[in-house]
Amino acid sequence: MCPKMALDMYGLDLQIDPEKCICCGICTKACPVGALKITEVDDA
Repeated sequence: MCPKMALDMYGLDLQIDPEKCICCGICTKACPVGALKITEVDDA
């Protein structure tokens, strides 16, 4: 679902590559259990 291929599955663990993620929200809409959400990250 991710247009930037920022999601990878490792066994049962989903990992998101923050370098690739553009926060488009497609993954949050596609997640069947609502386990994903987009939040702001403070890089300070």
